[in-house]
Amino acid sequence: QQIQQNTASPTTYTNTTTTTNTKTTTTSNDQTNMNWTQTDDEVELLLPNIPPGTTSKQIKVRFGRNSLQVSVAGTLIIDGPTGGNLLRDDSTYTLQDTTTAPSSNNNNNNKTRELCIIMGKQQPGTVWPYAIKNSQ
Repeated sequence: QQIQQNTASPTTYTNTTTTTNTKTTTTSNDQTNMNWTQTDDEVELLLPNIPPGTTSKQIKVRFGRNSLQVSVAGTLIIDGPTGGNLLRDDSTYTLQDTTTAPSSNNNNNNKTRELCIIMGKQQPGTVWPYAIKNSQ
């Protein structure tokens, strides 16, 4: 499954929030199947279904003061303001392999890749109302 660029008008992700102790977990789904969680100090975005064979050199992530841009293999998939200000020095990303359960048509596990983006919060302890408003 490939990530497709959303050419619709700007998107605000809808989300459901559950608070457990000091950790707030929020999940959001759209065309990029983005999920996110936040703690007092950081926001984590998880983008599953990165095309197999994608290398770290094909991933471009730009952390702005209060914005995020993500490109995969030359296709811009995230571009917009974040729910709060970032500490760019505390922000990073990793590309990792995952394995999904075999489908009924296939007895083999399906190997995919996912992109994990960690954004450091400039104001620890604040709750972001959203991770990103995506214009893509």
